Amino acid sequence: NLRMGNLRDWSKWQDVGFDTIDFFTEISKNPNLDLRWQMIGNQGRDDLVASIIKDFGAHLYKLPYHEDPKVSIVESRHLFSQDFTRLSTEGHHVISLGILGIVYRQFNSYPRHPRIGTWGDGDVCHSWYMSGDCPLERSPNLVMEKFKSIATQYALSTGMDNPSDTGWIVVENPFETERNFILSYMVSGPPPSIYPEVVIRIYHAEEEGGEEIEIATEHIDPTTLDYNAEVHTVATTKVGRIPPGKSRVYWAAKTNRRRPFRIVATQVVGDGFVTGGILGPSADYSHMSLY
Repeated sequence: NLRMGNLRDWSKWQDVGFDTIDFFTEISKNPNLDLRWQMIGNQGRDDLVASIIKDFGAHLYKLPYHEDPKVSIVESRHLFSQDFTRLSTEGHHVISLGILGIVYRQFNSYPRHPRIGTWGDGDVCHSWYMSGDCPLERSPNLVMEKFKSIATQYALSTGMDNPSDTGWIVVENPFETERNFILSYMVSGPPPSIYPEVVIRIYHAEEEGGEEIEIATEHIDPTTLDYNAEVHTVATTKVGRIPPGKSRVYWAAKTNRRRPFRIVATQVVGDGFVTGGILGPSADYSHMSLY
């Protein structure tokens, strides 16, 4: 009588301990055992992977496997845990080497001296997150705040002694047409954020020394919901459009927090720019008490 099931079922029928020497010996030598790959598709997952490859130029890495399941199981058993539900230490090592191989191949295709240019039709970007050097004109009460996680980082703020104060910076659009103004700032998560919610207002004067008129307003909640762990990182938001010349960007705290709103970068870019990561570092999962 034919029986159908998975390998765990088969080990029980044969009274052979799962993932034992006898188990693998029986798999390789038992002529009555007909093993076949069960290709159970996950259309949602497959579609998502395909879209990631298409949209981001990603590379898909798979562990090698033999057409004969018996050969794959015997030859690859060391790559998995005893219950075959997760990778072993060696399995993780094999995958890391595979990923490194992809990375090295891609780097070899890059030019030795790549050309550095602007975003689309021109940009003016400033980041002081790693250096602490900010060329922007700013209100006298602002300080270059130095804080540390894995590495030393810097942000413009009203300081730990005055976390609820109002501050401003001056940004310049040197182009002949309007540009998007993008702001990068520190956020934390999960809620509540360690930073106050703020209202950003942009003012512009048609002539130097003339009356400044409000041209844009944006509410910012420096909370991130993108991670399943405590995180302290950078977010980037389009605040509004600014005309040619200088504009003054004000912020005012709407909630009370121990830490001030921290700005780390500004960008004046064209319409084709999509916010989400420019000048922003990767997420830092260090313990929140370090900040």
